Amino acid sequence: MKKYALSILIAAMLPISVQAAPVDLKNKQYNLTGKMAVKGSAKCYGRSASAGKVSPVELTASIRFGDSDQVGGAFEWFDDSLSVLDTTGDIIERKGNTVTLAFDNEGATALLAMANIPPTSGGEGGSGITVDSYSIKAVATNKMLSVNEKVIMKISMPPACEYRWTIQRKMKGAPVTPPSPT
Repeated sequence: MKKYALSILIAAMLPISVQAAPVDLKNKQYNLTGKMAVKGSAKCYGRSASAGKVSPVELTASIRFGDSDQVGGAFEWFDDSLSVLDTTGDIIERKGNTVTLAFDNEGATALLAMANIPPTSGGEGGSGITVDSYSIKAVATNKMLSVNEKVIMKISMPPACEYRWTIQRKMKGAPVTPPSPT
């Protein structure tokens, strides 16, 4: 009984979770590859259906972080297979190894361009397109950076139909040593 009580006491004294320091992203570059997936759903006159498909085409992009990997730190986004321009942006949130990014240019990526479509109305019938959400987040480990970019759009066609699309690009890559010059 004494050994049991001692083991419980030792276990209680140990920290419940040990939190490692966040991965350092400062001045690191990642060449990313991945795929795009599209999921759609429809609800119309009481019936619903959904489907999804992952693109067979390999997509590429590169990201290079600046001198700070905290909120307000800058990054460069370039060589994107879905964009004709290179762009920059900022880290707007950091929680551990997850960083939320924001581009400086509304047309920086194809998904961001879709997310910036203004809400439309189809006139008297009231049909229209709205963007529910857009996000781009990166999760870092010591060996890899995973980037997930997602836009969710909705098309309403009154009186009884609604279509929803989720378009998501998932990419990952290891750090490049040394990074390309700026």
